[in-house]
Amino acid sequence: MAERPKSLLIPFLAAAVVAGFARMVAEKIKRDRELRRPGPKHPQDS
Repeated sequence: MAERPKSLLIPFLAAAVVAGFARMVAEKIKRDRELRRPGPKHPQDS
């Protein structure tokens, strides 16, 4: 019964990694869209 928590941990960890990656990609797409859109420019942090 000692292997049960470990077998639940791996899919949970994988889901967290995928969710984090998807969030990074979504933020990059949103940022690229804002930069491409004409209008008032937002100051960027260097």
